[in-house]
Amino acid sequence: MGKYAPLLERWRDDVVLEMAEVAFQFWLIFDVDAFREGVTLAEEILQDHHDLGHGERRYLEMGRASSMRLYEVVHVVPGSGVTLRDVLHGGEVRVRERSASRALHTWDLIAARVMPKGASGEPEIDGGLFPIHSRLRERLVEQLTALSADLDEATLREARVPMFFDAWIDPGLPQLVNHDGDPVILTQVHFNVIDERRLVAALDGARDLSRDGGEQVWSWVGKGAQRSEPVCRAFLRVFQGRLEIQTNSRERGEAAKALVERLAGAAVTYRITEHQDVEQAVLAHPRGQAGRTPAAAPEALRQAAVQMLQQHYENWLDEAVPALDGLTPRAAASVDDLRPRVAGLIEGLERLYERALAEGAAAFDPTWMWEELGLEDLARGRSRKQAAPRLPHEIIADIAPDLVEVAADIGDRARRTSRDDLTWTIERQEVESDLGFRRLQRDLAQDAEGGVAAEPDAADGRAIVASWVESLSNFELHLRKVFWVDEELAWMLGATALDVIGEALRPPFTSFALVFTDRYALGLAERLLAEDPSARLRGRILSVLTVYVRATVDGAGPMDLRLAFAADACDGGWPELVVRELSVRQDARIVDLLRTLSPGDEPGEEVETLIASPPLRGLVGLVINAILYATSADAEAVPGDPRGDAAPPPRRRRGGAIPPTDGIFRLPGKIDVTSLKQLKRVRRGASDVQAIRRCMVRGHWRRAGRSWKDANPRWIKPYWRGPSAAAIVEREYRLSCAPGVDT
Repeated sequence: MGKYAPLLERWRDDVVLEMAEVAFQFWLIFDVDAFREGVTLAEEILQDHHDLGHGERRYLEMGRASSMRLYEVVHVVPGSGVTLRDVLHGGEVRVRERSASRALHTWDLIAARVMPKGASGEPEIDGGLFPIHSRLRERLVEQLTALSADLDEATLREARVPMFFDAWIDPGLPQLVNHDGDPVILTQVHFNVIDERRLVAALDGARDLSRDGGEQVWSWVGKGAQRSEPVCRAFLRVFQGRLEIQTNSRERGEAAKALVERLAGAAVTYRITEHQDVEQAVLAHPRGQAGRTPAAAPEALRQAAVQMLQQHYENWLDEAVPALDGLTPRAAASVDDLRPRVAGLIEGLERLYERALAEGAAAFDPTWMWEELGLEDLARGRSRKQAAPRLPHEIIADIAPDLVEVAADIGDRARRTSRDDLTWTIERQEVESDLGFRRLQRDLAQDAEGGVAAEPDAADGRAIVASWVESLSNFELHLRKVFWVDEELAWMLGATALDVIGEALRPPFTSFALVFTDRYALGLAERLLAEDPSARLRGRILSVLTVYVRATVDGAGPMDLRLAFAADACDGGWPELVVRELSVRQDARIVDLLRTLSPGDEPGEEVETLIASPPLRGLVGLVINAILYATSADAEAVPGDPRGDAAPPPRRRRGGAIPPTDGIFRLPGKIDVTSLKQLKRVRRGASDVQAIRRCMVRGHWRRAGRSWKDANPRWIKPYWRGPSAAAIVEREYRLSCAPGVDT
């Protein structure tokens, strides 16, 4: 290794050493004058060993002609391959790569060696791969350009691998600090509660603590050393015999610990303090192997980390950035020559977001920046808002037409059997006993080697196919009714409390689909998929979420509600499917379905609900609110496909006939633009001074009065009031979410 040995000696991490070892082995064989000047080890072997087989000689010749280069990922087919663009010289190459294609994302930068013909007979990555932080792109391009002008090709080949290794292992990320100037370290302080009544009284009586409504949650508000406006220094929560403090630095953690010990005295006993470095957990580029799944951060830490990052980047838009010639991103977005640079920075943040999702870490969603800075025209790939996204049943009709045909056949037979009974549904056992479905399963299994589109990429592929057929056969049975939920309406429904009982939930049809394209719903779906290591779209920015709803009611009994969440990233593969079934009693409070714990059968008993996932609770709450809205006195469903002429043509059956449909509708909302803008800022944790001094009143449902002709509940939209008498600082996400519904 010679002069480059210290690079490896600095690092002892097994994963780092394994990745580096492969790259440096190839570098030593193909790039370095290992034995005599001007001759590499591969060339020495080719010259002196005449007994090499044809395949061995061909491999060494390809390796000798290759070198590690800087590539940009322009397209990914998970589990199949990626398309790479040479950053320095241009030109694209599609490489077959199964494992790395599950970890790479569009617009990632990587340093890799591409062999023109691998074992598959196609171009493949061989000899190591280094993920490179996007902020190093310009610096590396400048360095490589300068080296190309000064060095001959042999010397340049020798210099590339150590350069890329150093850029990967030490990207030099900037340090985040809070408003006190302290390094950001996510901190949790834990106490055992000895006397809860005394503790609550002490916290309620403290001058600098503000209680959040009726919940046992307090905000510690004060002034930051580097900011004149009030800031939230910590959150305190009493729950199940514990007191938990959440804050964003070691220093604030120690101060909050001292405050509690002074206020509560013997009412609590200190347990432990936990720290998590947000730079390493969220911002640092991953060094792990493809497929490795780190443990997810606790939900409380995740929320605190995301809010801190959101506030940091909200301020970042108005801070000078050297890469933008000293201008702020907001100012640079209006300069023609700098707009592409700003777009590149946002793309880099999107890559970090997708990577954090894939690792189960706190993930900051930067997609709102495109609209905020007026750069939608420069958004590429999945970050570009899809004007006419295809829905899952339309996608599957192309990649697995037999599946849609089987679902339609089952739906047709059920319609004839039921004699057009509008409450008829198709259950799983009916699907699995169908001969057409059994043939479909057999054919899909035989085609599984044909590519990612041949079969859902999951170990329980048979169950996934059955879930798709069950969802789509009910959808076909009830004539494929679709409601597109306007983006503005979805945001406001997400901030509406579900303070109704089960009898108010009256779906408009037995089976139908709801379509969401807003970032609130898509962000929840992205976090939901991040919880499943086997999900094909884990760590991907989504384009559309379709929810196939089936409601079954048996007399006066509970309603069985089946929700099939189908997410798509417009990448040509199968949409991701997550199914949840709920039983809703007429006298049950809907909000109890969305809590982690719900009342049990016995007095004082609490039991875990089926919806333990915070993003799934948010999605279920959003869907139920959308159903309530669709049947409320305020709803005005507008007929027609919002995609207009860009909508795909109607699907034809095998015989050429177009199946009947009851139509497509749009659910618009009469939403105040100013309120919507404020809500979006609150959702992402914006620190606007005027916003944080106002209070948002959650939307809610008003039950029908005795004199009302329409017995359906009426929607009271979220609205803002203020300035509030109490200081409300940097904790809007607590005010904006419905009980039990995660933000």
